[in-house]
Amino acid sequence: MNSYFSKSKGCCCHGILPALPPAVPPTLAFSPAYRNFWQNTFVTVPNGENIPFNNQSVASAGGIVLLLPTTISIPVAGDYEINYVITTANITSTGSEQQVTAILNGVPVPNFQTSFGTITNTGESCDQFSGTAILRVPANSTFSLRNTSLFGRSLALCNLVESGAALNIKKLN
Repeated sequence: MNSYFSKSKGCCCHGILPALPPAVPPTLAFSPAYRNFWQNTFVTVPNGENIPFNNQSVASAGGIVLLLPTTISIPVAGDYEINYVITTANITSTGSEQQVTAILNGVPVPNFQTSFGTITNTGESCDQFSGTAILRVPANSTFSLRNTSLFGRSLALCNLVESGAALNIKKLN
């Protein structure tokens, strides 16, 4: 055996081979979460109380469920699009203000970003208003919609052909 091949001479390839690429962090897979809720019976919601829902969609993902008639559980953290439509039978008079605010973990979402309403000026029997917001929701949260109308007014949800209240919750990330 030739001593030339059996002796270690050290590797001279450090300057020739390219450096290893940096490790790529694992990417998280998107985990969908969504559900629809609605109230289709006539209900009067006193001021300061949460709107009840008596239905939830079969189509769902991410474990979003109706815990109580007025409280929804959102177990997965993320940014969510919240959409709601409220249809009321105005049993007071023209000029009455009706408002609903989103409640996350028992607290109104700050800065009025989820408070929407209407003022009845025409004497119509039913009024409809809606709200949309994107919220950062922590894991294991609760969500509800609360009657926050001015002057202590109750909301009388319609039960005509449409739902008196409808809510869609959809995870975006």
